[in-house]
Amino acid sequence: MVAGLRGRVWVKAARFGAFFGRSDVALDMGTEAFRLAYVDRRSVIEIPARVTCDQRGRIVAAGRRALWMEERLPENWHAVRPVEMSRLSHPAAARHLVRLLFKQSERRHLQKPHLWLPRPSGLTPLQRQVLESFLRDVPVAGRTWCDGPYAAAVGSGLDPEVESGLLVLDLGAQRTSATIMSFGRAVMEETWPDGGATWTDALLSVLEDDLRVRVPRPAVETLKRTAEGCLTVTGQDRISGRVRECPLAPDYVQATLHPHMARLFDRLGAMLMRASPALRMDVQSTGALLVGSGALLPGLRRRLEDGLGLPVRQSEDPGRALVRGLTRLARTAPPSRQMPAQQRPAEVDLGAELLPLEI
Repeated sequence: MVAGLRGRVWVKAARFGAFFGRSDVALDMGTEAFRLAYVDRRSVIEIPARVTCDQRGRIVAAGRRALWMEERLPENWHAVRPVEMSRLSHPAAARHLVRLLFKQSERRHLQKPHLWLPRPSGLTPLQRQVLESFLRDVPVAGRTWCDGPYAAAVGSGLDPEVESGLLVLDLGAQRTSATIMSFGRAVMEETWPDGGATWTDALLSVLEDDLRVRVPRPAVETLKRTAEGCLTVTGQDRISGRVRECPLAPDYVQATLHPHMARLFDRLGAMLMRASPALRMDVQSTGALLVGSGALLPGLRRRLEDGLGLPVRQSEDPGRALVRGLTRLARTAPPSRQMPAQQRPAEVDLGAELLPLEI
């Protein structure tokens, strides 16, 4: 009984200190999901990046409820994606989702938390200004930007400072980015407008053309991620309007997505061909890291290894690798809250012996 009372006292003291202390928070605003994680916790809060608005533009649903309502909306109602192609397209909806995340965390603070974010790339000055104005409305004390591939590698258990020539492949919902890192810095980086949502749309159109059925999008997403064995899809017949089941071949999904896979392999191969010979040799020995929600596609890792001829590692939780990496960087950050990789001074190794010059 005494031990139980002591445990309760320690828990209350910890909550009391957390209420008065300042905490760090990692936020990942993706196209498919918003993720929030506190540095002093091991859990990640995740909600779908969907918002439903009525005919007057008022928000009536957000998160999982808005995702369920996406194909059941009344007339003049519409679904909103707050982030599209890594760009903030609807600041009001994004602000609502962020507030919902903080509310679901059930944390109360006397001081505002410090926010850790992945640094966006490819934004125009106007889009960057919209993002800055949005962040000013978020109730945080300050913010720290981190490189997304660097944080994803840290969240996957790797040390980008040691891994030389590491290829980080981030498969998002609407775009795919490939980054070659060396000594913790991005050497080459390319982005293509192709991702998991594009593959889902392609599978939807093929199912409607071949089987003459209309399948709900969540069902197609589930079919894409569980493409193993004998498959059956249920949808509405385009002619009769009745609901019927259609059996699929075991390799139906893989054959449908083969052109998209081949296009991805061609782009990655062209990117590696433009790299220097030394960097290509480093990537050949180190391999590639697969992160992002699109990495959950069955057989993708084996296809990448066969198509590129590289060893491919996949994160244990690809969709949350970025936000977990941000929390790990925040734990090791100094009180000034700068990234450890940015704070380290550059060291030049002159070597122990002099080498003859080539004339």
